[in-house]
Amino acid sequence: MKTKNIILVPFALIVFSCNHYDVQTYIKQAKDFAAKGDYKKAIIDFTSAIRIDKNNADAYFYRADAYFQLQRLDSAITDFSSVIKINPKYQYAYTRRGFIYYKIGKLNLSIDDYSSEIKKFPNEFEAYYDRGHTFRKQHKYALALQDYTIAIRINSKDPDTYQERGSVFYEINNIELARQDFISAIKLNPKDDFSYNYLGLIYSGLKKYEDAIYQFTSAMKVSSKNTCFYLMNRGNVYRKSGKKELAIVDYKKAATLGFVDGSKLLKEYYNIDYPGGKVK
Repeated sequence: MKTKNIILVPFALIVFSCNHYDVQTYIKQAKDFAAKGDYKKAIIDFTSAIRIDKNNADAYFYRADAYFQLQRLDSAITDFSSVIKINPKYQYAYTRRGFIYYKIGKLNLSIDDYSSEIKKFPNEFEAYYDRGHTFRKQHKYALALQDYTIAIRINSKDPDTYQERGSVFYEINNIELARQDFISAIKLNPKDDFSYNYLGLIYSGLKKYEDAIYQFTSAMKVSSKNTCFYLMNRGNVYRKSGKKELAIVDYKKAATLGFVDGSKLLKEYYNIDYPGGKVK
């Protein structure tokens, strides 16, 4: 009996060692495929790793990410759930699954995941940010503001959080706090065209037209992505402030870029027929 035991123990260790090596080999190879964008091959190798070690949380996590890249969201959710079952402290499994739930409109489940992450990692900035964003989607503005404020307390250097909180303040008509947040966002990110645009809308509503024009012009200087909208907004301010010719110029530019409201407002306010607007 003693001789038999001596033989079996080293053999068991050898098998375990080989399996561990094979798991890591499959995972490394799968990661290489994923890095090249070949997620189907990555999934095959992650699956091979899981067959050897069904409790390997990393293999499930990375396979879930590969499924996500292929938009196989149900499979991704299943794998992230397996990760959490194996290791309840695997932080980013909550983050990723919460994001997928958000993406498919299951907002309460998304909030549950972010809340679980926060409970286990109370100083995690992104969890508060993401949960705040989800609360905002549900129009639960008080809860959204609370989470954004905590996120800012954790990381006061993130411009997006100020922009998001400012947007909520703007939506609930707390104009002064919105203005302060957008100014903070721009200080941290001078190329934040959205915050410039919001400031333009705020100053326009306050009838501070020169300030509004400056903000919309700044938005266009730092970004060309939403030029049509910023032209329309600036054109509206020119119109409200009695600067007819400048309003016409902005409406025409917007129409030329394909924004249909540019053509509509030229006709409505100045009886000018100007084709070109196609995008609503």
